This record gives sequence, C-alpha cells and structure tokens, in this order.
Amino acid sequence: MSLNRRLYAWFLGNSMNGTVGGKKPVQQVLRSDSTVSTDDDPSSEFFEKHSKELLIQALKNCLHADPDSNPLAEDSPSRRKLGLLRPYRILISLLDKPEVTTPIIDEIYLEVFRALYNRCHVIAVQQGAGTPLIHATRMGNIVFSEGVRPQELIKTANLLFGIFEPYFMWEYIAKMYDVCCQQKVLTENTGGIDDDSRVTISELCMLVEFLLDIVSLVSRFYFDLS
Repeated sequence: MSLNRRLYAWFLGNSMNGTVGGKKPVQQVLRSDSTVSTDDDPSSEFFEKHSKELLIQALKNCLHADPDSNPLAEDSPSRRKLGLLRPYRILISLLDKPEVTTPIIDEIYLEVFRALYNRCHVIAVQQGAGTPLIHATRMGNIVFSEGVRPQELIKTANLLFGIFEPYFMWEYIAKMYDVCCQQKVLTENTGGIDDDSRVTISELCMLVEFLLDIVSLVSRFYFDLS
C-alpha cells in the first residue's frame, strides 16, 4: 500500500480492503465538473466527523508557516525553497483525491490567497530593501526590484490554480464579496464588533488586485475561439 493510499485511508477511515468501520465497501465516488457525489458514503461521514477540521487546521498552519523558522533552511537554500513551495505542492497532491479536498476547499482557498500574498510581500521587503527601484515591477500593491520577483513560487501557485476550472477562482471570489457585504450590513445593523479573522472588503480587493497580476488568465474559452 503506497504512502498516499495510506494517508487517504487514514483521512477517510478506510481499511486496506476498502471497508469503513466494518461496513461494506463503498461504491466508487462519481466526479462531475470537479465535484464529488458522496451520498450515503460512510467514508464521507467519517471524514466530516473525524478528519476534516484537523486537515483544515494543518493546511492553514502549513500555508502560514515561516520557512525561515526551520533550522534546516539555514543550511541549504534548496531546503528553504522546498519549505516555501511545500504547502502548494501538498494541496496539488491532495486534489487527486476529491473526496478529501471538495469538503475543505471553500475554507482553504482564501488562505492560499493570503499566504501567497504575504510570502511575496515578505520576499519583496527582504530582498528589495535598500535597492533602487529603477526597473521595479508590481504585483498588486507589492513592488519588486529587478530580479526579485519570486517566479518559482508564482509558477507553483499557478499549477495549483490551474487544476480547477477557469471560472472557479473568480466565482469563489464573487461569493466572498457577497459574504463580506452581508457581514458588513449585519455588523452595522446589530452594532456588533467585526471579527478580525474574517476577510474584509478592503483585504479582498487587495488580494484580487494581486491575483490579477500573477494568475494565468488563459482559459479554454480562448482555445475554443482559435
């Protein structure tokens, strides 16, 4: 049994013979347009109850971890680069198992945007400090001096985004705008205090401006026209 299969079996509560908690083997999960049908699926019930929140928190921690805090990163630049790209590569690997990623993607996708923006901002500050911005490039409101733009990080992030249908990201962002507006109206009407952990309209605008500069916008629509 491969390591990936063992991991997925642990997430879904499957034994090596395909049973879940002593129940009969489940039928094959059907995929349609990046969605998963998990009706009456014992493994889906197990994942929701035992694995989902742990996986979400682990991925958030991984996305926002500082690669420079790893002692091994000081010994080798390649180790630091590996730590920088690891969260996105983990997500790319997990997307091979939609039974695992479909239930969590709505809670993780925004954190991917945030982590990518924050890491690019840190790189711009660290490597561009004191450097004249004669040939500066911009990504959203982040200014990079010449030769500093983190190409490999952006490339890996685009590999992740490219797994989804072209419309998914922008549909998700539109939904987040709607959620932000509803939260704003609710807070104003009730006199409540804004939750710092929630995305605000200003933060979302900043992230979208950044994404428009780095995300490959090539879609199937353009290929169909050619």
